[in-house]
Amino acid sequence: MKRNSIKILSIVLFIFGTLMQSRGQTDVNLSHRYLGRLCYNPAAAGEDPTTVNLRAFFREQWIGFDRAPSTQAVAADNYFGKYNSGVGVIFVKDEIGFSKSINFKGSYAYHLKLNDNSYVALGLAVGVIYNSSDERNFNPEDPEDPEITYMLEKETIADFDVGLEYHWKSLNVGLAAAHITKGKNNPKITPHYYVYGNYAMNLTEDWRLTPSLFAAINKKTRIYEVGATTEYRNKINLGLAYRVSERFVADAIIGLLGVIVSDYVSLNYSYDFTIGQSRSDVTGAHELMMAFRIKK
Repeated sequence: MKRNSIKILSIVLFIFGTLMQSRGQTDVNLSHRYLGRLCYNPAAAGEDPTTVNLRAFFREQWIGFDRAPSTQAVAADNYFGKYNSGVGVIFVKDEIGFSKSINFKGSYAYHLKLNDNSYVALGLAVGVIYNSSDERNFNPEDPEDPEITYMLEKETIADFDVGLEYHWKSLNVGLAAAHITKGKNNPKITPHYYVYGNYAMNLTEDWRLTPSLFAAINKKTRIYEVGATTEYRNKINLGLAYRVSERFVADAIIGLLGVIVSDYVSLNYSYDFTIGQSRSDVTGAHELMMAFRIKK
């Protein structure tokens, strides 16, 4: 790629990072949305009563460029049957351009049993968001640009999420509102709203199909996604998803691959193929997810 293209992309990254700081908190963006939903819906805590779960996500976009978008997230949860409750801990780190966002929170979900086949989980998460923007070493083409402060700016903000999930046999439907804090002291928080659902169907003794729907909405952006995964003998899964942005403009096709190494460990990989108006001369997004289960 030409040197000018690299300089232009660096400027775009800087501008996007500035917008992220000044116009609203950007929430974690994962291709493994269902597996990582505890990051934005506290009602997902304690979904599996038989195991303690730990999941780690590593997402990289625009490979080969300095200060490209990068995300790391860790989520752990456990179910306490005596109290009909799930408890989780989440850590998310987002970096883009000269901006960094760190979100740490604890989540709680109460599981209300409806009958032998269904229950509703009501969740609440409480934590903090640490935002920083370091423009001290930025070397722009226009040094007189008023948007550039050439300073290190930092802030810490209280953070709250609420959500619910409905489980019936192999059906799961969820609603969540993340970053709902508002007030004069934290105008940079932008609430994010999520709606999703999936249903696992046994096609044969060996194959299972799980179609899914997902929507994420905030003040600035909208994302809609439809997809499906197939699982073979509870060992290998393949998936495909189609994502559009606001006004249903094509955004990406996502390929997913997962391998269950053992009863305790599984590995998942995804790649976002950028399409439509979002397509450019930069690469898509790589994402690796590692899951660890401790049976109780």
